[in-house]
Amino acid sequence: MGTLNEREAETFQLFLNGEQLWSWPNGTIQLGQSFPDLAIVNRLVISGLLDQNYQPTEQGRSALQSWLKSREPRSLPPSDLLPSPAQ
Repeated sequence: MGTLNEREAETFQLFLNGEQLWSWPNGTIQLGQSFPDLAIVNRLVISGLLDQNYQPTEQGRSALQSWLKSREPRSLPPSDLLPSPAQ
């Protein structure tokens, strides 16, 4: 899997925080206090970010870390490294 999108990252974080999938007798699937999009959960498994027991893999942790890093604000270089305007 390339990079995670926001919904995939949020869902993966729930698993990483120890939330478990469970189902109601009516067939509703719940993840912690939320009701996840099962297509996202399946994508995380197919991509190897979750194992067959819905546990985070190292590949998944790495993908989430990359996603979080991509969300960090970019810092600007110090002003003395910026080119001075032409006069």
